[in-house]
Amino acid sequence: MSCGKKDVKIASQDKINKEYYKIMREFDNENYNLALQSFEKFTKQYSVNPIAKQSLQMEIFLQYVAEKYKESIALSDMYIKLYAIDNIGVEYAHYMTIMGMYKGIKDVDAGVDVALQLAGYIGNNLPKIKNEDYRSDISWRLQKIYLFITISKIIAGDTYFNANQYISAMIQYQEAIKMYQKIGDTKLITINEIQNRVNAINKIIGIE
Repeated sequence: MSCGKKDVKIASQDKINKEYYKIMREFDNENYNLALQSFEKFTKQYSVNPIAKQSLQMEIFLQYVAEKYKESIALSDMYIKLYAIDNIGVEYAHYMTIMGMYKGIKDVDAGVDVALQLAGYIGNNLPKIKNEDYRSDISWRLQKIYLFITISKIIAGDTYFNANQYISAMIQYQEAIKMYQKIGDTKLITINEIQNRVNAINKIIGIE
């Protein structure tokens, strides 16, 4: 009788696996919307099954592909909480969180806060990521983030400067200098360009 029960359990898992790979065929055929809907249903239906981890990873990726970055990040966070001991899967979830947040940096007005938040997230979680491909890509993007923040702070500083709001301008330029010091080699901007602005403000404030 015990053998019979075991056979039933194996058949049940076999059915689950077949259902999963059926959805994967939809993904391979680039039917992404259908695949996403199917993976969402699959993950909920078989939440306690080991293969649910793979299904959730596919959800994370497909939400990202659909440019639903907040949803992808939320699912990544869920994965990290549910499967904390799955090192490889957690690394992937951290990477996809970073990718989703990176896509949220669209312009100076909306992007600086996201960029600062992302820089902090990377600083906290990059040491946990061992995958060299992930680390290399994240490090490259981090340099872009630092440069984006630096230039954004300079633009903000220039805006304040032109409005004769020198203290506010000084704060922005000083933050730009701090961020610039984290950037690797780049010819797009030099530290002297920022320092010259600071010196100009010092002269103005001194005259006043």
